[in-house]
Formats: sequence, C-alpha cells, structure tokens
Amino acid sequence: MIALKKNPHTSLTPELIAAMSRDILAKTLSLDSDPFVKLQRAAITAGLTELNEAFHRVQTSAFTATREQLDGQRDAIVIAIRLHIRAAIAQYMIDKTKADQAKVVNSIVKKLDSNVTNMSYDAESTQIHALLAASEKISGAVDESGSTLLFSALRTVQGKFDKVGIDKDASGEFTHNARPIRVIRGDITEAIDTLMSFLRSSAKHVPVKFDSVVIALNEMIDRFAANQQATETREETAKKVTELAAE
Repeated sequence: MIALKKNPHTSLTPELIAAMSRDILAKTLSLDSDPFVKLQRAAITAGLTELNEAFHRVQTSAFTATREQLDGQRDAIVIAIRLHIRAAIAQYMIDKTKADQAKVVNSIVKKLDSNVTNMSYDAESTQIHALLAASEKISGAVDESGSTLLFSALRTVQGKFDKVGIDKDASGEFTHNARPIRVIRGDITEAIDTLMSFLRSSAKHVPVKFDSVVIALNEMIDRFAANQQATETREETAKKVTELAAE
C-alpha cells in the first residue's frame, strides 16, 4: 500500500492551482469509471474552465484587473476591522471605554456574513454598504473604539470598487455573473481535497486499483512542493538583498 502525500495547494497561486488541476485530471483519468471520482473530476473541470475564463478577463481588461486588486484590499480591511474590534474588546482591563465602544461596533460587524470575503463581488458589496451605513449611525462608538481609520479606508476602497464596476458596466465588458478568482480557486481546492481524501482512503482498501494513480499523484505533489519551496527561497533571498542594500 502506498500512501498519498499531503497536497501543498493551500500555498499555491491561482495559476499553479490551474496547472495542478490539469495534472490531477490527467493522472486520474483511468479512474473516471468510479462514480465518486467522476463527480469530483467534473467539479475540478468546471472550476478550471471558469478559472481560465477569469484569467482571460483579467488579462484582457484593465477594469477587471483593477477590480481584483481593490477586492483584495477591501477583504484585507474587513479582516483588519474584525481583528481590531476583537482585540479592543479583549483588552477590557486596559481601556474599559474603548472596549465597551468596540462591543457596540461589533454589533454591526457581526451582521456581516462569516464568509463575506469569499462571496461574489455584488454580494460582498451589498454587505459592505450595509456595514458602512450602520457605522455612520454609531460614529461616536466607531471613533471611541479606535476603528475610524479602518472604516474610512473601507469606505474609500469600496467607493473605488463601485466606480470601476460602473465604468466597466458602461463599457459593455462587465459580466454580472462573473465570480472573483479567489472564490473560484476555493471551489477548485475543495474539489481537489475531496478527491484526494477519497483516493487516500480507497488506496488503503484497494491498492491494486489505486496505487499507480497514487504514485503519479505523489510525484506531482513533490514537484509542486519543490517549485513552491524554490519560489519561497528566491523571494527570501531577494528580500535579504534588498534589506542589505538599504543599510
């Protein structure tokens, strides 16, 4: 029995996820007669098709590329707001007033869907607009909680995001049903995880049927892990060189 190795996809870029998906589809083709494998391969195929279309949109449209960038910024700010509010509440013994006001702000932040940063553009925008409108009604608490700058930054980025959407809509390029790359990537990795888990379990019980596929997948996993490590090493080296040059 050969064990299937852990997949390093969580640290891979969307481009590498696409490459890995193609490899997985090729290496599991012989198992397509299995109903469960067939189902997960279909999910990966559908996700890969959508991801390739998203790549094309980004490459051919300045609007889409800018929107992707702004979407990442607003996601980061939403996460920062959540962390800031939690930290302020947790430090009750240091600043009671700030903690109490942070609880007030948290009452509106909690209304955001827990998965808001993985929603479609329009769905996330709707929730952010609701949050910003609610924050204006408790501006005093926002200020006392120390989160004014974060809410201001979110308002600015969301405004830019909305404008790009309006401009793109007017240009005729806008696709209302298009999903962000990060969301599509999440669906693909979920399908990959489900397939890998099934293969890992099945290989223990029917090694004759699955071992050759597991061997091929392990070779693929080693290759992607090595490439990821090499990339991280290059980035770390470049960072050190930059730091040394700045001294």
